[in-house]
Amino acid sequence: MTCGISGSRGSARRPGGHGGCGTRDCGRLTNLTHLNVAATGLGADGLAALMQSKRLQNLATLDLSYNPLGSWPAALASASAWRTLRTLDVAECGLGDDDIASLTAATAAPCLRSISLAYNSVGSRGARALASWPVLPQLWELNLHENIIGDDGLVALAASRAAQMLLELDLEQDYWNPRVRNPGTPLPAEVTDYASFPSLDAMFLGIIDEYHGARYSSGLPARMRADTTSASTTRPELAAFLTHLDMEESDDSGWESRSADHDFRTGRAERHMEYLDEARDFARRMMEGDIGWHPPATTIQRIPLSLPPAAMGAAYPAVGDRHSQVPGDGDTTSSGYACRRAPSQGHLPRINVGWGDGGLGEPEHLKAGAGSPLPLRRR
Repeated sequence: MTCGISGSRGSARRPGGHGGCGTRDCGRLTNLTHLNVAATGLGADGLAALMQSKRLQNLATLDLSYNPLGSWPAALASASAWRTLRTLDVAECGLGDDDIASLTAATAAPCLRSISLAYNSVGSRGARALASWPVLPQLWELNLHENIIGDDGLVALAASRAAQMLLELDLEQDYWNPRVRNPGTPLPAEVTDYASFPSLDAMFLGIIDEYHGARYSSGLPARMRADTTSASTTRPELAAFLTHLDMEESDDSGWESRSADHDFRTGRAERHMEYLDEARDFARRMMEGDIGWHPPATTIQRIPLSLPPAAMGAAYPAVGDRHSQVPGDGDTTSSGYACRRAPSQGHLPRINVGWGDGGLGEPEHLKAGAGSPLPLRRR
C-alpha cells in the first residue's frame, strides 16, 4: 500500500497543522509500505510522529525530502520505524552535522538499504559519524550529493572500509556551493581506492553547475583523469564515470573563492516556514473571498470549431456562425476552440481550466449543455 501527500499537486492534502502529521487518523496505516510526504511543510514534530507511530508497522519507504525539518531529534534513535525502513530520503531538510550524529545514533535498522542526505549541510564531522555508523556496512546506496564534506571527512568515510556493500555513492558538489572544493585539487586517493568501496556499480564525483547544466570537474585534474582512465588497474565504474563525462574544463586559475557567509543553506528552514505561512494566509483569503481581485461575472465555455456552422448555431445559439462572431463574445483561440460566455445563473461562476480533448472525443464540460456552469477541472 502506498500513500503520497505531495505538496506539488493541487489535489494534495497537507499534513496536520503547523508541521504535524495528519495521517494518524487513517485506519489502514498498518498495511502502509510507502509514504511520500515530500515538500508538505512537515516539521520536527511531524517527523517524530511518523517515526514513532505504532500504526506504521510495515513502512519500508519514507520520503521526507524538501521539508523544513531543521533538526533530527535525538529521541528518534530507538523509533519503531527503524525496524522496517528500507529507504529513507531526507534530501534538503536543513540537516547538519549535529543532526547526522543524532540520526546515526540509531544502531538497529536491520532493513535499511538506501539513504539520501543530498542538499543538506553535512560536513566532515557528519561524514565521520556516518563512517562509524553500525548501519553503514549494510547500505546499498548513500547519496551525499551537494554537501560540504572536506577532505578529512571523505578520507574518514572511505578509509573506514565499512561500506563494503555500497552499490551507488554520490559525492558531487554544485559550483554555487560556497564551500565547493577547488576543481584543480584532486580527491583524496582513498575515495577512488577499490578497497574503500569494493562493490560500487556507480559513483558520482566532482563539481557540476545545476543551474546552467554544466560540469566543471570530475574530481580529478585533467592529466590525472587521463592517466586514471587509461590505467588497467582503474576500477570499472570509475573508468565509466570519467569516460562518459561531457565537461567544460575549469582549472584552479581564477577560481572564485567562496565565503560561508553567502551559504544559501543558512536560515533555509526559517525561510521555508515564512513561505508556508504566506501560502496559508493566501489560501485563507481565497476561501474568504478576500484576495484583492474579483472573478469574472460570466463563465467561459470552450466549443470545438470542428462543428459545421449550422450545427454550431443550432447547438450553441449564443455563438452562431463562427465567421461572424463579436470579438470578446466568441473569440477563436489558438487551441481550435471558440469561447462562449454563459450566464452565471445567480451564483459565482466556475471556470474550466482543462484543455481540448486531443481528438479523444468531446470534452466533458460540453456535455452539460449550453448555459450550464462549468466544473473546475484539474490536469
